Amino acid sequence: MVSGKLRLPDFAESTFLHRLPELNTPAMCSLPFCLIYSILVASLDNTMLNHLSKFFHGFFKEISIVWIFYRNCILLSLIITAICLRAFWLYHFKIFFAIFWFKIVTLAITYYFIDVYKRNEYYYYQNLGISKTKLWTITLGFDFTLFISLIILVSKFNA
Repeated sequence: MVSGKLRLPDFAESTFLHRLPELNTPAMCSLPFCLIYSILVASLDNTMLNHLSKFFHGFFKEISIVWIFYRNCILLSLIITAICLRAFWLYHFKIFFAIFWFKIVTLAITYYFIDVYKRNEYYYYQNLGISKTKLWTITLGFDFTLFISLIILVSKFNA
């Protein structure tokens, strides 16, 4: 303590804690209070809010564009995933290697046919700022992640 007042922690310079008023009571300058206060002050900071707003606006715009694209193959993908889950439910891990590669091969076939038949639609997505590579990476990544997550759930319930 210097001159009867509490000193802020050293990390206050790198956070919003430097905006805290000088406090006289030890309870009011505790670390939880400082953190809560800094979060409140940070939420009121206009530049930070603008950055977050732009980020989320761009993020949700991109997700909605990818969703429009994913609707082209979602039905086929869900049917194949359901078939794989049913097989996994019946035969457990004995068939995992086969359904894993079945899913990979069907994703490749789906990619090929949609790429051939929807070739001209890529210009639409490119004009919206999403490249063909990004579309397919997000779509196939989401689909495969969903597949693996559902396989894990089925293995937990079918122990």
